[in-house]
Amino acid sequence: GLSLCHWPLFAVLPGDRVGLDGVALFGVRLAATVAAAAMSSWAVELPVRRWNPGWRRPLVAGASVTAVLGLAVALGVGPAGSDVVAADDAAAVTLAPVAGSLAPLATVAPADATNAAPTSTVATSTEGDAGADVPVPQVVRPVRVVVVGDSTAQHTAAGLAAWAVDHPDTMQVTDASNAGCGFLRSGRVLTDGEIDWQGQCDELLDGRLPVLLADLRPDVVVLMVTMRDVEDREWPDDGVVDPFDPRYRDHLLDDYRAMADRLRAAGVPRIAWVLAPRPISPFQGEQVKMLDPARYEVMYGVIEQVADEQPDLVQVVDLRAWIEATGHGLDGGWRPDGLHWTDAAGRELAERYLAGSVVGAALG
Repeated sequence: GLSLCHWPLFAVLPGDRVGLDGVALFGVRLAATVAAAAMSSWAVELPVRRWNPGWRRPLVAGASVTAVLGLAVALGVGPAGSDVVAADDAAAVTLAPVAGSLAPLATVAPADATNAAPTSTVATSTEGDAGADVPVPQVVRPVRVVVVGDSTAQHTAAGLAAWAVDHPDTMQVTDASNAGCGFLRSGRVLTDGEIDWQGQCDELLDGRLPVLLADLRPDVVVLMVTMRDVEDREWPDDGVVDPFDPRYRDHLLDDYRAMADRLRAAGVPRIAWVLAPRPISPFQGEQVKMLDPARYEVMYGVIEQVADEQPDLVQVVDLRAWIEATGHGLDGGWRPDGLHWTDAAGRELAERYLAGSVVGAALG
């Protein structure tokens, strides 16, 4: 009951709706989950265990509970980012198509270049291993940002968008992410089942994204994937392999190189490729292996190799190192489900680290 109830209840109780965050928000969600699970046990599970075919009440009760939960999720869960950015703020957040030419992107020069100190510093590194906040350079026009990746990229984009609302002269953000979308395009993920995650991702990356890039002409594309590109896969010639197999790494490297090449061919001048922190979710069974940090090190190494091969295009943003250095690597208050930021955490992450890193990457 706890397993079944927690996901819809966590979804319909976001921080801004409850008015809490961190441990307090988690406590409210946990209490609601326990109450719902207890009610489900009393009204559905125990009667079903004692059911004989002549008694219809358990079926009716089960159908009723399912309908109520389904309706609650349908009414309570909006599209990604809808709880972060109000409609009135859309102009400050979302990129508009470009009809003519864009002014070159540059930092704002001091009023007195001889005597005045610069008002900000361009981040020369985004390693983040010291946990220091990254300053945001002042720019002559808003940096145009498109975020591409999976559901963790969606939540990260929401944090950047919330930050952009308060800094419309510095950044504009469009989220082009899709849940379950990675950049390793080949092979079959064994846990996908009947859901066509790869088909949805192919539609985004091959269909919608090229049109979006042509229309919006971003200064930087932020790439971010967490679990999708380190799950065990099956290839026709290789069978089932995990990321520790050199053949898996070869496939990953080929597809990551291809992703960078496609973005370059589309006219993208800079890529900020994020090293995402590993999940801390309470996985069970086969999914426990997705908590292994070594899986993610394989992906980090491939990203760093692509950046070394194309330094004029790709800059690594080591979010993983910054999160760990600031003590949030195992912080359930920042990631209540162990994977996705809360609205407040995403906003703070943008304020302290990601906005400066992305602007710095755009400036080259």
